[in-house]
Amino acid sequence: MESDQPVELSENDLTALFVHTDLAPVGSFSCSSDLLNKVWNATMQAYRSNIHSIPTDCPQREKNGWTADAYIAIDLALLGYDGITLYEKWMNDFIDNQRPSGEISGIIPSCGWGDLVSGPARYGMLQCLLFLMLYIIIMAICDVLKTSTHQ
Repeated sequence: MESDQPVELSENDLTALFVHTDLAPVGSFSCSSDLLNKVWNATMQAYRSNIHSIPTDCPQREKNGWTADAYIAIDLALLGYDGITLYEKWMNDFIDNQRPSGEISGIIPSCGWGDLVSGPARYGMLQCLLFLMLYIIIMAICDVLKTSTHQ
């Protein structure tokens, strides 16, 4: 909008949308402390603000899939939401991103932008990713066992 005169807006003139990947809520937290309940709700809202087909780093800046940020947030994320398929998709993005030399970007997905992780740093990141992949596999096995009729 452009104007050569001041424009006055009211609440009724504006519309806000909360946009994020659709994740089913699976967990909740509640206690006798209103403060802790508000912290939980704010944390879950912040997590959803960072999910846009990939786990991103922060809601107020660029939406990049910084790998360490998503790794650190996965435990809390999966307490509140069913994000297994989101993280499985993101693991496939790692495979797509890996160079023939074995290097991966610090941001996934990436078309070449972002730090390439190689040398000792790559092994630390790969260790984190292996734990993440193992967690996803274990969760999938637990789901199968929960629905299995065999004891």
